[in-house]
Amino acid sequence: ALDVVWRAVLACGALPFVLTAPLRWRLSDGLEYAAARKQLRPVREWARDALVVHGRALLGTAGSWFLFDIVFYGNGLFQADFVELLGPSAEAHTRGGLERTTLASLFVSLLGLPGYWAAIACIGDSLERQRNIQALGFGACALLYGGMARWFDQIRTRPALFVCVYGASFFFSNFGPNCTTFTLPACYYPAKHRAVCHGLSAAAGKAGALVAAVIFRPLVDGVGPAPVFAM
Repeated sequence: ALDVVWRAVLACGALPFVLTAPLRWRLSDGLEYAAARKQLRPVREWARDALVVHGRALLGTAGSWFLFDIVFYGNGLFQADFVELLGPSAEAHTRGGLERTTLASLFVSLLGLPGYWAAIACIGDSLERQRNIQALGFGACALLYGGMARWFDQIRTRPALFVCVYGASFFFSNFGPNCTTFTLPACYYPAKHRAVCHGLSAAAGKAGALVAAVIFRPLVDGVGPAPVFAM
């Protein structure tokens, strides 16, 4: 039954793409992009121009996306493992333990959802505002993870506090870098470099997600959850 459930949930993730694809096909190119297409240059010259002009910015957008996705995907992939620590170890693999872990994980995810709404309300078109929101998100997550690392044993014995603090980290992740890592490259780079520079930044993020998938389990098993939160 569980095999069917997780496959059905995974399949639901395809629905937004299927529903929005027809809308994307109806969009016309922007004026800035259309003008840039008329000024095509050799690829080598174009790439040199992009790296010279936007090298530092690319390091910032790609580097922040890479580092954020290590933390975000690491927490997302192993969220249930962290929540499972709240209950007695003897119940970890029982039906009751599974139900408790599922409900707690759901609540943590729901706490993070309003972060997207807050970002939509605050982000605007200003690069300065987007940078500030990203810095706020990173700073808040650093404080929350640092607090969980420092007082992990005390927080762990209070399930409601653990879920709220852990959920707050997802709220500030979604409010800050989980939105701005997408929007900053799209707003900063000019049309002639936007797609590639945004793509390189996104690729760096996916590399971070891969790192998280590979290292989080050995780290949690080897040093425990508290040092992992500190990292």
